[in-house]
Amino acid sequence: MTKKSLIKPMPSDDKNGIFTEDKDYLKTKKGSIWGKMTKRTITKISEFFGNKPHILLDLGCGDGRYTRFLKQFADKVIGLDIDPSPLLKIMRDLPDFERENIKLVQANIKKSLPFETGGIDAVFSTGLLHLFEPNVFRKIALEINRVLRPEGKVLLDFGINIKRVELETELPYKPGKKPSLNRKEAVDMIRSAFPGFEIKFNDGDKMKRKFKDANPPYKIHCENLLVTAIKNG
Repeated sequence: MTKKSLIKPMPSDDKNGIFTEDKDYLKTKKGSIWGKMTKRTITKISEFFGNKPHILLDLGCGDGRYTRFLKQFADKVIGLDIDPSPLLKIMRDLPDFERENIKLVQANIKKSLPFETGGIDAVFSTGLLHLFEPNVFRKIALEINRVLRPEGKVLLDFGINIKRVELETELPYKPGKKPSLNRKEAVDMIRSAFPGFEIKFNDGDKMKRKFKDANPPYKIHCENLLVTAIKNG
């Protein structure tokens, strides 16, 4: 992806499943707006992708919170996001010597993923898939299954028990726009969406964070599931 292909931030459109921060990422500092990588997620990445897959897809990579770290565990990392603005930020901050092994793609994951069947060795996603309704999540899972090679791996950092409230009013933030599943609901949905996978669930890190630049400003508190899945050969 070149800078010429990146135009402006994409407005959030929850009704159509477009979840963005409606932000010009080039005006933000180095480092992810979502903060540092979490300890349990880092550990699980290191354990699960230790055999170094050839091509690893960072699905919904945002502004690259994990993208450069993932490069240690793959020959090539593909960062995919619907919003061009955070992708441009990644390019801004990426050293020249790392650009050969990191490719950025702008695409809508609610549609067909722009990859050949069986062309991806591993998939990582954090902070995204829990935002979709179950029927949409299942369609995305089908596409992940399609592009993933036999015995390929999936690692999801999946938010559960999510609470969002406005900073000033303490009222629910955009109520009814995004699902919030409890642990059992999430486990059942993920198992049903990935038949033919060996799946394990572990507790991830809890998150508590304020977003003062959002419109309106809000804070979020949630737990996370670390989901590892290996596709049957």
